[in-house]
Amino acid sequence: MGISHDGKGEWEAVLNDGFLKAKNNDKMEFYLMWANHTHTAYIDYTESDKNNYYWKGQVDFDTFDEFTDHVVKDCFSRLNYYRIENKLL
Repeated sequence: MGISHDGKGEWEAVLNDGFLKAKNNDKMEFYLMWANHTHTAYIDYTESDKNNYYWKGQVDFDTFDEFTDHVVKDCFSRLNYYRIENKLL
């Protein structure tokens, strides 16, 4: 899918190939956090040029649509997806 870090998708492998494929993944509640901001040098105190960025966070609509379909189907439908007052977090 390639949803994170300039379309490279490193982090989603942790979800897809790690947690979702784990034999005991039903033993804990979980939730996902979406952050699609660009990681800039603004938070790096050692970088004098705050316009530099480390990776882009934006994705196009088709990529976002594909990923949200995946999350709804493979995460939100799970009984151990965290809820508050029966509402998905």
